[in-house]
Amino acid sequence: MKTKILIAVFTLFTFTQISFAQKIKIKNEIATVDGVEFLKIKKDKSDKVITNLNDKELIFIRIFADTRPSAPQYSTYHKLIFIGLNKTIEIKESDKNIIEILYKNKAIDENGNLNDDAISLLVEKYGNEISPQINN
Repeated sequence: MKTKILIAVFTLFTFTQISFAQKIKIKNEIATVDGVEFLKIKKDKSDKVITNLNDKELIFIRIFADTRPSAPQYSTYHKLIFIGLNKTIEIKESDKNIIEILYKNKAIDENGNLNDDAISLLVEKYGNEISPQINN
């Protein structure tokens, strides 16, 4: 009896999580969320730039080598610089995960502009914890 209840709860939890997950795709520099165009992510030499769909630059992404002794070989991290807000965060995420973080945290408003309040929360959540560990 307990096994059936556990299976039912696990199944319900799994389907709930799947139904709330966004489908993020990046193709031809366009990031879509659930099939709707959201942002553009472009290479800029060795770094990247995230723009809105009208090509207004929103976020500059600088890519650094993670040289901490605990980091895997050839590991990198990203410093996201929110243009015009004088705010940054450092994260170890893929492009797809970065788009998902921006989307879920409402960092970009419906007009394709940076949401200062949401980005302030991102700075609190993620901060800039990687580079001080590398530089010490």
